[in-house]
Amino acid sequence: MSILKQHIPVAASGPREVLARITAEQMVALEAAIKEEHMARWNPAICQVRKPRKKEGEVGFAAAVLERITKQWPDLHSWLLSTDVDLIKKHIWKETKGKCPHEVTAAAQANEAAQQQAATEEAAATVLNRIPNAAGATWEQLKEFMTVVDADISTGNVGEWKGHDGLPATRIINRCGSWKLQQQLTQAQQKEIVQFETRCRMNFF
Repeated sequence: MSILKQHIPVAASGPREVLARITAEQMVALEAAIKEEHMARWNPAICQVRKPRKKEGEVGFAAAVLERITKQWPDLHSWLLSTDVDLIKKHIWKETKGKCPHEVTAAAQANEAAQQQAATEEAAATVLNRIPNAAGATWEQLKEFMTVVDADISTGNVGEWKGHDGLPATRIINRCGSWKLQQQLTQAQQKEIVQFETRCRMNFF
């Protein structure tokens, strides 16, 4: 028989009765203990409360909460079970279904950041894919691309080339080095690529 059932009559052993036995002052202490233990075990890398370090002799979350209130409320600790701590968490944090609001907020922020990162990477990939390959690109493809970039430079619309941590701009410069080495290009075409590279360096960096 559990300690809880030893101290509470059978007719008064449900969740409501457990909460009814806890005074307002005790509930404040429990809430504080739960929040303190939550922050003590918070792992920002995964936006979750970390698991107990069993190798170091660390007890579970609920047991640690009960240990925190032992000195202040020894009688409460004597009959309250670890399973009741989850019940109290749900009572304290009703709107977040027993999860600490900090945890919910952090998870939401992490999800939003991940979505923004994915959108940023997708946008960067779109720009990078517009740049002709280092090898195999025809002069017509190179000429068309250089014309587009030159038009952006002339109008000052170089945000997408300089953005994304400068990846597109850096790739263009690197590709220019590969393009001008293509044997099928004439000296005039190679010179045009060199001049294009110079314009990019001046306007992108």
